[in-house]
Amino acid sequence: MPQRFFQSHYRRSHPLLKRIGDIFGVRTVLDPNPPWGDVSLETIREYIKDKNMIMIGNSESLLNMYQGKLIDKFDLIIRFNEGFMLPEIVEHTGVKTHIWVCGLYQERRIKRGFDYFKDCDYILRLNAKHFQYTPTYIKPKTFAYRSHMEFNKLEQEIQSRSGTPSTGISSIDFFVNYAKTYKTITLIGFDFFKQPTYYAAENYKSPHNDITEKAFVMKHKLTARIIIK
Repeated sequence: MPQRFFQSHYRRSHPLLKRIGDIFGVRTVLDPNPPWGDVSLETIREYIKDKNMIMIGNSESLLNMYQGKLIDKFDLIIRFNEGFMLPEIVEHTGVKTHIWVCGLYQERRIKRGFDYFKDCDYILRLNAKHFQYTPTYIKPKTFAYRSHMEFNKLEQEIQSRSGTPSTGISSIDFFVNYAKTYKTITLIGFDFFKQPTYYAAENYKSPHNDITEKAFVMKHKLTARIIIK
C-alpha cells in the first residue's frame, strides 16, 4: 500500500489504519498535535540540561577541517540524516553520536540511517509530516514536538525553494525554542549551502534558502548561545 495513502488519511482516527501502518513499517500520525514518539520533552530537557552540544553539518567543507577529535570532546553530539562517520573521514567528522536527527522520508534511507546510528541515545523527527513516515522500530528512541501550525511558522520565516527548512535549521529551532535547557550549541560543517553535502550526488543543487537560514542563525546567535566554527 503506498505511503501517499497514509499521507492523505493520517488525520483520520481509525484503528485499522494504525494496524496497516504497523504492518508496512509506517507510523500514521492521526493526532495533529504533539508529542509523538515514546520520549517525553521533559526527558530531552533533562538530557541536554547544562550541556555543551555540537551539531555536525554535512557540508563538504567539513572534510577540510580536521576537527574530529574536537567534535568528540563535546558533551552531546548531534548528527543529521546521512552524515555517516565513514572510516576515511573520521579525522574530520569524529566518531561519536548522541542524537540523530532524521529528516528522511523514504523507509529505505531511514533504515540505512538507523542501522548506522542505532547506538545513539535519541532520534529527533522534526514535525508531524516527518513522523508520519517513521517506522515503528525506531519509535522507542524517537521524539517530535512541533505541531503543524508551529512548523508552518518556521517554513514561512525560512521560505525555502522546497517549502521546507533544512534539517539543520529545523533542529536549531527545536533546541532553541522548545528544549532550551542546553548550555551552548556549536555549529560545525554549516556553510549555508556554499558547498553540497559530502554525500550528495554530482550536480546536486540544494533546495534550501541560504540567505534566510543564515539570517535565522544570526538572529539567535547571541541570545541562544550559538557558536559557529
